[in-house]
Amino acid sequence: MRTRRNGRPAGRRRWRSSADDGSRDDDGALAPYRGLARFETGDSDLFFGREQLTADLVDLLRRRRFAAVFGPSGSGKSSLLRAGLIPVLRRAQEPGPRPAAIRILTPGERPARNHAPLLTPAIPRDGDAGADTFVIVDQFEEVFTLCHDAAERARFIDLLLAARQPESRLRVLLAVRGDFYGRCAEHRELADALRDANLLTGAMSRTELRDAVVKPGTAAGLTVERALTTRLVEEVANAPGGLPLLSHALLETWRRRRGKTLTMAGYEAPAPVVDHEARNVARCRAVLEWTPRPARTSHIYRSVSRRLVGNLLQSGQDRGALDRCQVGAVVVGMIEEWCQGGGDVVPDALSTEAVHLV
Repeated sequence: MRTRRNGRPAGRRRWRSSADDGSRDDDGALAPYRGLARFETGDSDLFFGREQLTADLVDLLRRRRFAAVFGPSGSGKSSLLRAGLIPVLRRAQEPGPRPAAIRILTPGERPARNHAPLLTPAIPRDGDAGADTFVIVDQFEEVFTLCHDAAERARFIDLLLAARQPESRLRVLLAVRGDFYGRCAEHRELADALRDANLLTGAMSRTELRDAVVKPGTAAGLTVERALTTRLVEEVANAPGGLPLLSHALLETWRRRRGKTLTMAGYEAPAPVVDHEARNVARCRAVLEWTPRPARTSHIYRSVSRRLVGNLLQSGQDRGALDRCQVGAVVVGMIEEWCQGGGDVVPDALSTEAVHLV
Protein backbone atom coordinates (compact mmCIF):
# COMPACT_ATOMS: atom_id res chain seq x y z
CA MET A 1 0.00 0.00 0.00
CA ARG A 2 1.31 3.44 -0.83
CA THR A 3 2.13 6.03 1.82
CA ARG A 4 -0.86 7.54 3.57
CA ARG A 5 -1.24 11.18 4.49
CA ASN A 6 -3.82 12.35 6.96
CA GLY A 7 -5.16 8.79 7.07
CA ARG A 8 -6.01 8.61 3.35
CA PRO A 9 -4.15 6.62 0.67
CA ALA A 10 -1.92 8.81 -1.46
CA GLY A 11 -3.21 7.11 -4.58
CA ARG A 12 -6.76 8.06 -3.75
CA ARG A 13 -5.83 11.73 -3.42
CA ARG A 14 -4.13 11.70 -6.81
CA TRP A 15 -7.14 10.02 -8.38
CA ARG A 16 -9.57 12.54 -6.90
CA SER A 17 -7.48 15.46 -8.09
CA SER A 18 -7.46 14.18 -11.65
CA ALA A 19 -11.04 12.93 -11.91
CA ASP A 20 -13.28 14.77 -9.48
CA ASP A 21 -11.65 18.12 -10.16
CA GLY A 22 -12.54 17.80 -13.84
CA SER A 23 -9.40 16.18 -15.28
CA ARG A 24 -7.69 19.48 -15.95
CA ASP A 25 -4.18 19.73 -17.31
CA ASP A 26 -1.38 21.98 -16.06
CA ASP A 27 -2.82 24.91 -18.01
CA GLY A 28 -6.23 24.51 -16.40
CA ALA A 29 -7.92 23.22 -19.55
CA LEU A 30 -10.86 20.90 -18.89
CA ALA A 31 -10.58 17.47 -20.49
CA PRO A 32 -13.38 16.35 -22.82
CA TYR A 33 -12.62 12.72 -21.83
CA ARG A 34 -13.27 11.11 -18.47
CA GLY A 35 -10.57 8.46 -18.18
CA LEU A 36 -11.58 5.70 -15.77
CA ALA A 37 -14.19 7.91 -14.11
CA ARG A 38 -17.78 7.38 -15.19
CA PHE A 39 -19.71 10.11 -16.98
CA GLU A 40 -22.01 12.07 -14.67
CA THR A 41 -25.26 13.86 -15.48
CA GLY A 42 -23.36 17.09 -16.10
CA ASP A 43 -21.26 15.40 -18.78
CA SER A 44 -24.10 14.78 -21.21
CA ASP A 45 -22.64 17.21 -23.74
CA LEU A 46 -19.54 14.99 -23.91
CA PHE A 47 -21.32 11.64 -23.95
CA PHE A 48 -21.47 10.22 -27.46
CA GLY A 49 -21.98 6.85 -29.08
CA ARG A 50 -24.92 5.63 -27.05
CA GLU A 51 -27.71 7.74 -28.51
CA GLN A 52 -29.64 4.78 -29.92
CA LEU A 53 -29.33 2.77 -26.72
CA THR A 54 -30.49 5.79 -24.71
CA ALA A 55 -33.53 6.17 -26.98
CA ASP A 56 -34.26 2.46 -26.58
CA LEU A 57 -34.12 2.83 -22.80
CA VAL A 58 -36.53 5.77 -22.83
CA ASP A 59 -38.90 3.81 -25.03
CA LEU A 60 -38.67 0.81 -22.69
CA LEU A 61 -39.50 2.97 -19.69
CA ARG A 62 -42.41 4.49 -21.58
CA ARG A 63 -43.86 1.02 -22.15
CA ARG A 64 -42.91 -0.65 -18.86
CA ARG A 65 -43.06 0.59 -15.30
CA PHE A 66 -40.42 -1.91 -14.24
CA ALA A 67 -37.45 -2.79 -16.45
CA ALA A 68 -33.75 -3.65 -16.47
CA VAL A 69 -30.68 -3.04 -18.57
CA PHE A 70 -28.05 -5.78 -18.60
CA GLY A 71 -24.47 -5.56 -19.78
CA PRO A 72 -20.96 -6.83 -19.07
CA SER A 73 -18.62 -5.05 -16.71
CA GLY A 74 -16.90 -2.22 -18.55
CA SER A 75 -19.76 -1.70 -21.03
CA GLY A 76 -20.57 1.75 -19.64
CA LYS A 77 -23.92 1.10 -17.92
CA SER A 78 -23.34 3.65 -15.15
CA SER A 79 -22.38 6.34 -17.66
CA LEU A 80 -25.35 5.44 -19.84
CA LEU A 81 -27.73 5.97 -16.94
CA ARG A 82 -26.23 9.24 -15.75
CA ALA A 83 -25.05 11.03 -18.89
CA GLY A 84 -27.46 9.39 -21.34
CA LEU A 85 -30.81 8.50 -19.79
CA ILE A 86 -31.24 11.01 -16.97
CA PRO A 87 -30.63 14.16 -19.07
CA VAL A 88 -33.09 12.91 -21.71
CA LEU A 89 -35.73 12.22 -19.07
CA ARG A 90 -35.26 15.69 -17.61
CA ARG A 91 -35.78 17.27 -21.03
CA ALA A 92 -38.86 15.18 -21.85
CA GLN A 93 -41.97 17.17 -22.74
CA GLU A 94 -44.58 14.46 -23.26
CA PRO A 95 -46.36 13.26 -20.08
CA GLY A 96 -45.36 9.56 -20.33
CA PRO A 97 -41.64 9.63 -19.59
CA ARG A 98 -41.54 13.05 -17.87
CA PRO A 99 -40.52 12.43 -14.23
CA ALA A 100 -41.79 14.04 -11.07
CA ALA A 101 -38.36 13.18 -9.66
CA ILE A 102 -35.36 11.02 -10.55
CA ARG A 103 -33.56 9.06 -7.87
CA ILE A 104 -30.49 6.90 -8.40
CA LEU A 105 -29.05 4.47 -5.88
CA THR A 106 -26.88 1.41 -5.43
CA PRO A 107 -28.22 -1.33 -3.13
CA GLY A 108 -25.38 -1.88 -0.67
CA GLU A 109 -25.54 -4.32 2.24
CA ARG A 110 -28.94 -3.25 3.61
CA PRO A 111 -30.91 -2.12 0.58
CA ALA A 112 -34.43 -2.28 2.05
CA ARG A 113 -33.46 -0.63 5.32
CA ASN A 114 -31.39 2.14 3.72
CA HIS A 115 -33.38 2.91 0.58
CA ALA A 116 -37.06 2.35 1.44
CA PRO A 117 -37.68 6.14 1.73
CA LEU A 118 -36.47 6.60 -1.85
CA LEU A 119 -39.22 4.27 -3.03
CA THR A 120 -41.93 6.68 -1.94
CA PRO A 121 -43.14 8.76 -4.90
CA ALA A 122 -42.40 12.46 -4.94
CA ILE A 123 -45.18 15.01 -4.89
CA PRO A 124 -45.66 16.13 -8.51
CA ARG A 125 -45.20 19.78 -9.36
CA ASP A 126 -48.04 21.90 -10.68
CA GLY A 127 -49.05 20.73 -14.13
CA ASP A 128 -47.39 17.33 -13.65
CA ALA A 129 -50.15 15.56 -11.74
CA GLY A 130 -49.65 12.37 -13.74
CA ALA A 131 -45.85 12.31 -13.54
CA ASP A 132 -44.10 9.32 -11.98
CA THR A 133 -41.00 9.17 -9.82
CA PHE A 134 -38.16 7.33 -11.57
CA VAL A 135 -35.95 5.13 -9.41
CA ILE A 136 -32.74 3.91 -11.06
CA VAL A 137 -30.91 1.13 -9.27
CA ASP A 138 -27.34 0.99 -10.51
CA GLN A 139 -25.20 -2.10 -9.81
CA PHE A 140 -28.26 -4.12 -8.85
CA GLU A 141 -26.01 -7.18 -8.56
CA GLU A 142 -25.05 -5.88 -5.12
CA VAL A 143 -28.27 -7.43 -3.79
CA PHE A 144 -26.50 -10.76 -4.38
CA THR A 145 -22.89 -9.85 -3.60
CA LEU A 146 -23.20 -7.43 -0.68
CA CYS A 147 -26.60 -8.22 0.83
CA HIS A 148 -26.23 -11.60 2.52
CA ASP A 149 -29.58 -11.49 4.32
CA ALA A 150 -32.06 -13.33 2.08
CA ALA A 151 -35.05 -11.73 3.82
CA GLU A 152 -33.58 -8.23 3.38
CA ARG A 153 -32.90 -8.96 -0.28
CA ALA A 154 -36.44 -10.26 -0.89
CA ARG A 155 -37.99 -7.26 0.86
CA PHE A 156 -36.00 -4.82 -1.28
CA ILE A 157 -36.95 -6.60 -4.49
CA ASP A 158 -40.61 -6.62 -3.41
CA LEU A 159 -40.44 -2.87 -2.77
CA LEU A 160 -39.09 -2.34 -6.27
CA LEU A 161 -41.67 -4.62 -7.87
CA ALA A 162 -44.45 -2.48 -6.42
CA ALA A 163 -43.68 -0.08 -9.28
CA ARG A 164 -45.57 -2.41 -11.61
CA GLN A 165 -48.83 -1.01 -10.23
CA PRO A 166 -49.84 2.34 -11.79
CA GLU A 167 -51.05 3.66 -8.42
CA SER A 168 -47.49 3.38 -7.09
CA ARG A 169 -46.50 6.44 -9.17
CA LEU A 170 -43.09 4.82 -9.57
CA ARG A 171 -41.06 3.60 -12.52
CA VAL A 172 -38.02 1.46 -11.75
CA LEU A 173 -34.98 0.67 -13.90
CA LEU A 174 -32.36 -1.82 -12.77
CA ALA A 175 -28.82 -1.83 -14.19
CA VAL A 176 -27.38 -5.32 -13.80
CA ARG A 177 -24.04 -6.85 -14.68
CA GLY A 178 -24.66 -9.42 -17.38
CA ASP A 179 -23.23 -12.38 -15.50
CA PHE A 180 -25.94 -11.94 -12.85
CA TYR A 181 -28.79 -12.48 -15.28
CA GLY A 182 -29.31 -15.98 -13.96
CA ARG A 183 -29.34 -14.84 -10.34
CA CYS A 184 -32.37 -12.66 -11.10
CA ALA A 185 -34.31 -15.86 -11.82
CA GLU A 186 -33.97 -16.86 -8.17
CA HIS A 187 -36.84 -14.48 -7.36
CA ARG A 188 -39.86 -15.72 -9.30
CA GLU A 189 -41.72 -12.41 -9.49
CA LEU A 190 -38.56 -10.58 -10.51
CA ALA A 191 -37.98 -13.08 -13.31
CA ASP A 192 -41.57 -12.70 -14.49
CA ALA A 193 -41.34 -8.90 -14.42
CA LEU A 194 -38.18 -8.87 -16.53
CA ARG A 195 -39.27 -11.48 -19.02
CA ASP A 196 -40.16 -8.92 -21.69
CA ALA A 197 -38.87 -5.75 -20.04
CA ASN A 198 -35.11 -5.84 -20.38
CA LEU A 199 -32.49 -4.38 -22.68
CA LEU A 200 -28.98 -5.61 -23.38
CA THR A 201 -26.06 -3.21 -23.47
CA GLY A 202 -24.17 -4.67 -26.38
CA ALA A 203 -20.84 -3.72 -27.85
CA MET A 204 -20.70 -0.36 -29.58
CA SER A 205 -20.58 -0.40 -33.36
CA ARG A 206 -17.56 1.03 -35.11
CA THR A 207 -19.55 4.14 -35.97
CA GLU A 208 -20.54 4.58 -32.32
CA LEU A 209 -16.95 4.05 -31.18
CA ARG A 210 -15.78 6.62 -33.71
CA ASP A 211 -18.30 9.11 -32.30
CA ALA A 212 -17.10 8.39 -28.76
CA VAL A 213 -13.53 9.14 -29.86
CA VAL A 214 -14.04 12.17 -32.08
CA LYS A 215 -17.12 14.08 -30.93
CA PRO A 216 -16.08 14.95 -27.35
CA GLY A 217 -12.92 16.46 -28.81
CA THR A 218 -14.90 18.34 -31.44
CA ALA A 219 -17.16 19.75 -28.71
CA ALA A 220 -14.03 21.11 -27.02
CA GLY A 221 -12.62 22.58 -30.23
CA LEU A 222 -10.12 19.76 -30.75
CA THR A 223 -9.39 17.37 -33.60
CA VAL A 224 -8.33 13.74 -33.49
CA GLU A 225 -5.95 12.45 -36.13
CA ARG A 226 -7.75 10.10 -38.49
CA ALA A 227 -5.08 7.42 -38.07
CA LEU A 228 -5.46 7.59 -34.29
CA THR A 229 -9.24 7.27 -34.54
CA THR A 230 -8.88 4.20 -36.73
CA ARG A 231 -6.32 2.67 -34.38
CA LEU A 232 -8.46 3.17 -31.28
CA VAL A 233 -11.61 1.83 -32.92
CA GLU A 234 -9.76 -1.26 -34.11
CA GLU A 235 -8.26 -1.93 -30.68
CA VAL A 236 -11.56 -1.67 -28.82
CA ALA A 237 -14.05 -3.03 -31.35
CA ASN A 238 -13.40 -6.66 -30.45
CA ALA A 239 -12.50 -6.23 -26.77
CA PRO A 240 -15.52 -6.85 -24.50
CA GLY A 241 -15.55 -4.36 -21.65
CA GLY A 242 -12.89 -2.25 -23.34
CA LEU A 243 -14.62 1.14 -22.97
CA PRO A 244 -12.78 2.11 -19.75
CA LEU A 245 -9.49 1.48 -21.50
CA LEU A 246 -10.57 3.55 -24.50
CA SER A 247 -11.61 6.40 -22.24
CA HIS A 248 -8.36 6.28 -20.30
CA ALA A 249 -6.30 6.16 -23.49
CA LEU A 250 -8.15 9.22 -24.81
CA LEU A 251 -7.58 11.15 -21.59
CA GLU A 252 -3.86 10.37 -21.58
CA THR A 253 -3.57 11.26 -25.28
CA TRP A 254 -5.40 14.54 -24.62
CA ARG A 255 -2.84 15.36 -21.94
CA ARG A 256 -0.10 14.88 -24.55
CA ARG A 257 -1.94 16.67 -27.35
CA ARG A 258 -0.11 18.88 -29.81
CA GLY A 259 -1.88 22.21 -29.81
CA LYS A 260 -5.51 21.36 -30.53
CA THR A 261 -4.82 17.94 -32.01
CA LEU A 262 -4.79 14.48 -30.43
CA THR A 263 -2.04 12.62 -32.25
CA MET A 264 -0.84 9.07 -32.76
CA ALA A 265 2.50 10.12 -31.29
CA GLY A 266 0.78 11.27 -28.13
CA TYR A 267 -1.07 7.99 -27.87
CA GLU A 268 2.05 5.89 -28.33
CA ALA A 269 4.24 7.94 -25.97
CA PRO A 270 5.14 6.08 -22.77
CA ALA A 271 3.37 7.14 -19.59
CA PRO A 272 5.43 9.20 -17.12
CA VAL A 273 7.09 7.05 -14.49
CA VAL A 274 5.29 8.94 -11.72
CA ASP A 275 1.89 8.23 -13.25
CA HIS A 276 0.96 5.20 -11.16
CA GLU A 277 -2.58 5.00 -12.51
CA ALA A 278 -1.42 5.02 -16.13
CA ARG A 279 1.09 2.26 -15.43
CA ASN A 280 -1.60 0.11 -13.86
CA VAL A 281 -3.95 0.63 -16.78
CA ALA A 282 -1.13 -0.16 -19.21
CA ARG A 283 -0.64 -3.43 -17.36
CA CYS A 284 -4.29 -4.25 -17.73
CA ARG A 285 -4.21 -3.38 -21.41
CA ALA A 286 -1.47 -5.99 -21.62
CA VAL A 287 -3.88 -8.46 -20.01
CA LEU A 288 -6.13 -8.02 -23.02
CA GLU A 289 -3.25 -9.11 -25.24
CA TRP A 290 -2.68 -12.40 -23.46
CA THR A 291 -2.99 -15.53 -25.48
CA PRO A 292 -5.45 -17.94 -23.83
CA ARG A 293 -3.69 -19.41 -20.81
CA PRO A 294 -6.25 -21.15 -18.59
CA ALA A 295 -3.70 -21.96 -15.91
CA ARG A 296 -2.51 -18.39 -15.63
CA THR A 297 -6.05 -17.10 -15.80
CA SER A 298 -6.86 -19.25 -12.81
CA HIS A 299 -3.70 -18.10 -11.03
CA ILE A 300 -4.49 -14.42 -11.27
CA TYR A 301 -7.90 -14.99 -9.73
CA ARG A 302 -6.32 -16.87 -6.86
CA SER A 303 -3.81 -14.09 -6.32
CA VAL A 304 -5.85 -10.91 -6.73
CA SER A 305 -7.47 -9.42 -3.64
CA ARG A 306 -10.52 -11.43 -2.54
CA ARG A 307 -12.36 -8.19 -1.96
CA LEU A 308 -12.10 -7.32 -5.65
CA VAL A 309 -13.04 -10.68 -7.12
CA GLY A 310 -15.82 -11.50 -4.68
CA ASN A 311 -18.53 -10.51 -7.12
CA LEU A 312 -16.99 -12.61 -9.87
CA LEU A 313 -16.64 -15.70 -7.73
CA GLN A 314 -20.23 -15.47 -6.48
CA SER A 315 -21.46 -15.30 -10.06
CA GLY A 316 -20.38 -18.94 -10.43
CA GLN A 317 -18.14 -18.49 -13.48
CA ASP A 318 -15.57 -21.16 -14.28
CA ARG A 319 -12.34 -19.29 -13.73
CA GLY A 320 -10.22 -21.74 -15.65
CA ALA A 321 -12.43 -21.51 -18.71
CA LEU A 322 -12.32 -17.71 -19.05
CA ASP A 323 -10.61 -16.54 -22.20
CA ARG A 324 -8.28 -13.56 -22.48
CA CYS A 325 -10.99 -11.05 -23.43
CA GLN A 326 -13.14 -12.03 -20.47
CA VAL A 327 -10.15 -11.73 -18.17
CA GLY A 328 -9.37 -8.28 -19.52
CA ALA A 329 -13.00 -7.15 -19.20
CA VAL A 330 -13.20 -8.34 -15.61
CA VAL A 331 -9.91 -6.72 -14.62
CA VAL A 332 -10.80 -3.41 -16.26
CA GLY A 333 -14.26 -3.46 -14.75
CA MET A 334 -12.83 -4.06 -11.30
CA ILE A 335 -10.44 -1.13 -11.69
CA GLU A 336 -13.28 1.13 -12.82
CA GLU A 337 -15.52 0.12 -9.92
CA TRP A 338 -12.65 0.37 -7.44
CA CYS A 339 -11.84 3.92 -8.54
CA GLN A 340 -15.47 5.03 -8.37
CA GLY A 341 -15.88 3.39 -4.98
CA GLY A 342 -13.20 5.55 -3.40
CA GLY A 343 -10.44 2.96 -2.90
CA ASP A 344 -6.90 2.94 -4.15
CA VAL A 345 -6.85 2.86 -7.91
CA VAL A 346 -5.39 -0.64 -8.10
CA PRO A 347 -4.53 -2.85 -5.12
CA ASP A 348 -0.93 -3.97 -4.94
CA ALA A 349 -1.96 -7.60 -5.50
CA LEU A 350 -3.45 -6.84 -8.90
CA SER A 351 -0.53 -4.67 -9.98
CA THR A 352 2.03 -7.28 -8.96
CA GLU A 353 0.27 -10.21 -10.59
CA ALA A 354 -0.32 -8.27 -13.80
CA VAL A 355 3.41 -7.62 -14.06
CA HIS A 356 4.45 -11.20 -13.37
CA LEU A 357 1.90 -12.90 -15.59
CA VAL A 358 2.13 -10.81 -18.74
